[in-house]
Amino acid sequence: GDLALDELAQRSYVYASDGTLIATLQDEENRAPVDIDDVPQHLIDAVLAVEDADFFTHDGVNARATLRALLTNVDEGRIQQGGSTITQQLVKQSLLTSDRAFTRKIKEAFLARRLEEQMSKREILERYLNTIYLANHSYGVQAAAETYFGVTATELDLAQSALLAGMIRDPIDYNPFADQDVARERRRIALRRMVEEGMITEEDAAAANEAPLPTSPTQYTPPPDDYFVEEVKRRLLDDPRLGETRSERTELLFKGGLQIHTTVDLRSQFFAALARNEVLAPFAVEGEPALFRAGVDQFGQEQLGTVGMAAVEPRSGAVRAIVGGPGFDDDTQFNMATQAYRQPGSSMKTFVLLSLLEQGYSPQDQISGRGPC
Repeated sequence: GDLALDELAQRSYVYASDGTLIATLQDEENRAPVDIDDVPQHLIDAVLAVEDADFFTHDGVNARATLRALLTNVDEGRIQQGGSTITQQLVKQSLLTSDRAFTRKIKEAFLARRLEEQMSKREILERYLNTIYLANHSYGVQAAAETYFGVTATELDLAQSALLAGMIRDPIDYNPFADQDVARERRRIALRRMVEEGMITEEDAAAANEAPLPTSPTQYTPPPDDYFVEEVKRRLLDDPRLGETRSERTELLFKGGLQIHTTVDLRSQFFAALARNEVLAPFAVEGEPALFRAGVDQFGQEQLGTVGMAAVEPRSGAVRAIVGGPGFDDDTQFNMATQAYRQPGSSMKTFVLLSLLEQGYSPQDQISGRGPC
């Protein structure tokens, strides 16, 4: 059968009622994907120059590169070059172990040839760029761009691209946060190979070599989730059908590749959020996006305002929209619609009156309130 690499995807997906993808669930590892058409050419060139310069001409296995790597390693007295093609590396990290046994290499070569028959070169390269590990919980060039430089992969310049390409072989030891000198040397090697392959000029390489290296992770904040998605996660983590223990449920939810279809209606959700914003706008505190003044209580204490709303379809019980507060961020993730248990207040009148109507009473009827009811 085909090599089902897609089945190995570890993130789970949440869909709206119309099938629109509304969220991707993943663990603490950053695995943000990027389309190869959005990757700058100098990043592609840097990766190819360092890892597989003949990528677009071989059929998954490059015997010449393997022999060249073997001779180089013998000459150096240590593992200096790998010899595996990008396709082989993708197969190894997706389907095999890192064991260096000869039998594993045979399987790797066989599966690499198979993969080349089933996917185009650009598809293989895109998958590779989105799955390579680049240290500091970063999988793929998009996540690495965020972690090391605080930009998207589309915005990477030549020096940044060369640094990431140089890290692929050994992301732990070549990590610039661990050893700046080693990382700088790896970047220099990547740039030199790009020059040798005719991808850049000597002047380009010299300028890129002068660029400073990152010294600490960038505080990159991904787009926030929302109250509805958070409630979906909360319900599933409490659902014994996903596993007997919470750790088992967490593993499946964030690494099981689940397809989660929900009842949310995006149009209803949009108008619910719009209504929330209109109601809270007059009470907003300048400079405090999640703070709203709602007047003072009977003791003269200032009260902070919030809002909660859930739209439920009575016929089916489907939850069409949830707004749990002023805005979903670190300070306001408490869901007023699902987690704030309050006295029902005057809403009970609706249920009592409806019950009377169902029993045949009319609004004109009078009922004595004396004695036991």
